[in-house]
Amino acid sequence: MGFGFYATTATSRAALMDTARTKGRAMLPSGAFNWDPTALAAGLSPRGSRRGALAAGLQLRPARVSSFFKDGRRMAWLLEELIADQHGLERMGECEGYDLKDKAGGHWEVRCCTRGGVYFCSSGDAGKGRKFDILGYLAKQKSLAGWIVADIETFPRVPYWVIPRVVVETWHGQHKLGAGTKVSRAKFIDLIRNTLVSKVQFAA
Repeated sequence: MGFGFYATTATSRAALMDTARTKGRAMLPSGAFNWDPTALAAGLSPRGSRRGALAAGLQLRPARVSSFFKDGRRMAWLLEELIADQHGLERMGECEGYDLKDKAGGHWEVRCCTRGGVYFCSSGDAGKGRKFDILGYLAKQKSLAGWIVADIETFPRVPYWVIPRVVVETWHGQHKLGAGTKVSRAKFIDLIRNTLVSKVQFAA
């Protein structure tokens, strides 16, 4: 594809995740996006053709492109667009309270796992000076089908996992999530490596 990236999925657009059922086996990524930092910085597609809009927007050295794409605030919007396009989901507006909707009406939140980790509460409850609202979190949790978490720290290859609500509910109930539902990146990787889930499918 153009714009210096291509996308892959672990199985198909309909069947996102069929993880191993053997205890201790990792929860496999549902897919991954791969970017070429040099192509992005130069505004080139993998074939070398010019992409004027991208060149105008990202006239950065490759090292700076890497920093840009490891910033969760910047990557969240892009990943929502890419995942929605990859799996036929509807991207929602900022006022909806969730990021993506599947064809069965299920609501999904997209989150970036950065060097500092990832949180599962509402964005308004996370960050310096903000107070975590446990009742608000539990209500939001019940309203979602699940979360889609991308590990952007591994840029230029960015894997992502489709995590059903029941999995995060279990983590929370077992006190595996930290204060305010935040976990470090190392803890998140450990959780997905030691979690068993059934096949997750988006409605066709």
